[in-house]
Amino acid sequence: MPARAWWLAAALALGVPAGAVSAASLQITPIRADLPAGPGAAALTLRNRGDTPIHAQVRVFRWQQRDGDDVLEATTEAVASPPLVRIAAGDEQLVRIVRPGTTAADGETTYRLLIDELPDATGAADAPATTGVRVQLRYSVPVFAGTPANAPRPPLQFALVRDQDTWVLSARNTGRMHAQISQVQLSTADGHAVTLAPGLLGYALRNSGRSWRLDSALTAQIQRLATRAPGRPGAITVRAVVNGDPVQLPLDTGGDARRGGS
Repeated sequence: MPARAWWLAAALALGVPAGAVSAASLQITPIRADLPAGPGAAALTLRNRGDTPIHAQVRVFRWQQRDGDDVLEATTEAVASPPLVRIAAGDEQLVRIVRPGTTAADGETTYRLLIDELPDATGAADAPATTGVRVQLRYSVPVFAGTPANAPRPPLQFALVRDQDTWVLSARNTGRMHAQISQVQLSTADGHAVTLAPGLLGYALRNSGRSWRLDSALTAQIQRLATRAPGRPGAITVRAVVNGDPVQLPLDTGGDARRGGS
């Protein structure tokens, strides 16, 4: 894959705004990290493809989902080393995620590694104790600890509800590991379809769920799709790729707009 295409794919997976991709000089590999169930560590490489030094703050947060939203909380369960980095132009830096404890016995534990580019060395040194530090770009890397080996694809329940002038899609995950959801399309039996996310939509974490407020540009398309099968459960299906596997699942078109949360 050409370098720019690889970086675009990685940036989208990390949640970097597409408009910032062309100007970004920091590359991160891999774009996710996996930790064992017991004490252990994982490593990522940060590369500076620009012509000026990069200063960044690196932190680990506990990642959960409540009421359909991602929630990041400070944690001491896992730490990043080093927490502050300076990467010279054309150079690279190894960052480790260290987790001394064990994961939950009934499934995986999830974190997010946040990498905040800072404007200069002074800003980087002051960042942990200063409020209002100007962040140039933020990168968010998913970290999964204790993912069950050979676990089946997590069961998902999808729902679509109207909330004021837009639609909200929810995914509920009752499994023991995360569900990475991409290439999402709604379709009816007569062949009509609406693509909601051609690439990565997001994650529904274990025993939890996530909701997405859809782009207003999709409202009219979804409304036309919904009117083709009014009041018929299962008349609209969700086609998606979950953890790399294609799935087709029924879509619930009633209920509370926030039902994707836990």
